[in-house]
Amino acid sequence: MGVHVAFFAERAGIDAAAVEATTRVGPSPEWSDRDRTLIAVVDSLHEHADVPDALWAALRVEWSDEQILEILVLAGWYHSIAYVANTLRVPLEPWAARFPEAK
Repeated sequence: MGVHVAFFAERAGIDAAAVEATTRVGPSPEWSDRDRTLIAVVDSLHEHADVPDALWAALRVEWSDEQILEILVLAGWYHSIAYVANTLRVPLEPWAARFPEAK
């Protein structure tokens, strides 16, 4: 499991069921509509490096321009870190929790 989710999930009010739900494909009852929109945006950025107009409109309902910019930069930053860490074969932290195996 990502170090950040292991460290920040509880502080952000994300329980174990919601963290586990991030490993599944598709909407999950553990997430609010607002959270589902955010996850859809991040998935779209990951898969297409873009956000379709309808999803962009839904994002603008929930977040300010400043927050949207932060979401875009943060998603890009994590993608960059993943490229570097994976390519350099950085070992996983032995103490960090792991996501469950995909079903």
